[in-house]
Amino acid sequence: MRLYFPSLLVMIMLLAGCTDSPPPGRYWTMHVIDDSYEGADGVDLIDIDSDGDADAVVAWEESGALLLHENPGPARVREPWGQTMISGGLTVGKIEDARFADFDADGVVDAVVSATEKGSERVGVHWLLRPEAPHSEAAWQGTWLDASLQYLYIKVAVGQIDGHGPRDIVAGSKAEGKSGALVWYETAATPGPGNAGQWQSRFIDEIDWIDSLAITDINGDGRNDILLNYWNNLLWYENLAAEVSPGVTAAPRWKKHQISATTKSYFADCSTGAAGAAYSLLAVGADLSATGAGDVVLYLVGKTYDAGGQWDGGWQQREIRAHEAVPRDIGQDDYKIKGIVCGNIDDDSRLDIVISMSGRGHGVFALMNMEDSLTDQRLHLQVVDGAGFNSRKGIKYDNVALEDLDRDGDLDIITTEENGASGALGRLLPGLVTRGLGLVWFENPGDVPGA
Repeated sequence: MRLYFPSLLVMIMLLAGCTDSPPPGRYWTMHVIDDSYEGADGVDLIDIDSDGDADAVVAWEESGALLLHENPGPARVREPWGQTMISGGLTVGKIEDARFADFDADGVVDAVVSATEKGSERVGVHWLLRPEAPHSEAAWQGTWLDASLQYLYIKVAVGQIDGHGPRDIVAGSKAEGKSGALVWYETAATPGPGNAGQWQSRFIDEIDWIDSLAITDINGDGRNDILLNYWNNLLWYENLAAEVSPGVTAAPRWKKHQISATTKSYFADCSTGAAGAAYSLLAVGADLSATGAGDVVLYLVGKTYDAGGQWDGGWQQREIRAHEAVPRDIGQDDYKIKGIVCGNIDDDSRLDIVISMSGRGHGVFALMNMEDSLTDQRLHLQVVDGAGFNSRKGIKYDNVALEDLDRDGDLDIITTEENGASGALGRLLPGLVTRGLGLVWFENPGDVPGA
């Protein structure tokens, strides 16, 4: 595969020294949904009870808890939400990820799929037995998938892989004291809590540490592929399944394609439905190791097309730089992007990119008004996180999601913060782990200016 990259990629940044904080009125108000458990490790949203409001599922790693958080509606959305333990009898231990699953694609949630590492080292399926009562703990029953493939799982995705039957599961792990892997779980013909043994697990590839994972048809051939990012590698696994005889589909074979070896951290689909197939424009994070205006904070990665408008198998990579420096305190010289999402959070018609950052530098930020093209771009930085962004060390944000939680017509930001250290002790011992912010959302002030 041909790779097309700029001759000079300035891979990170930022000059030492403090920067002035934005005016206080520009911060978004943060609301705590739940901080009663420890280790909030990512969030997934869906209206599971069909009341018009997005509910949240969160893997609380340090507490070993899988919780469904019930959205109380716009009138009370700024208050703490109710929560229900939904592991269904499984001991989830170090749970790293949790995703809603609609296996039969009928629009009703069938289960939540979880990834667990140390202790369990398996993929769990937590079945919603009573869809009319999702906020009852008794409505859930958990089952483990295939004990023969035990890895330190940290990411799961649900989607159609083999082209027939219900949707499948793809899971990725990390390599830490043992090898890591990318695994496909082929679902049973009629999936349910009583037939976990009928799921077929298949090893796809050895992998070190997965960051982002998606199931999508990259090359437009009608078969879903796997897109993922680990360490500096952005790559996709081409699904090479073929008919072995008329009407009979073979199990997928996989061909690995490297997209980039210079991108870091997480990705998000920033396509707006223009030319090309799925994921024609990706935003991919870059880890920031020093601070200053004009530095690379993200890369845009997209397909290249021939004269006839067909994808030629190549990829290009371009830079997104910020006009403003990422605000920081002394010692906050290591920003690691943990979450990226694209959406329109202001009054401009162009997409904005919301990112969360962890490490000694941390916070939630937005890059405003991206051009829908694969070009080098300079965007204005909007600071979303509150005035405390530079008062806590060791903060560990995770993914970010956009949803109009208060139903006022603009998108709010939902994220989790796993653990941190606050106060004087935290400043003296930045590695000290304490209870984090938990599951939180930032209220869109409604007057975010277009740039």
